[in-house]
Amino acid sequence: RLKPTVIVNNSINKEHLFEWGEKKKIAPLVFAHFIENAFKHGDLNHPDFLKISIELTANTFRFTVINRINKITNSAKKGIGLSNMKERLVLLESINHEIKQSCNEDEYQSILVIKFTE
Repeated sequence: RLKPTVIVNNSINKEHLFEWGEKKKIAPLVFAHFIENAFKHGDLNHPDFLKISIELTANTFRFTVINRINKITNSAKKGIGLSNMKERLVLLESINHEIKQSCNEDEYQSILVIKFTE
């Protein structure tokens, strides 16, 4: 079995967490796309295979996934996962979001920022 290293960091103020649980909702599985792609295209044998960061403030939820790139896989093949996830977020009218993606020769980074208004 593969034993990838997954590092999860969070910056969550407990006051904000209670408020979010009561008043603000995020659709289930919105984050699954990012994690699935990290496992699909990432280098599972690298010691720093996957880093996940969650930041929560009063009105902003920031979800970051950074994975090491598996240079053996065919990364030229593009799927429909990202476009489906973007459409899902658009359908959820109350979610103001931004998706940022970047890549260098070693790492791929995806950031999803969800902003709520009072």
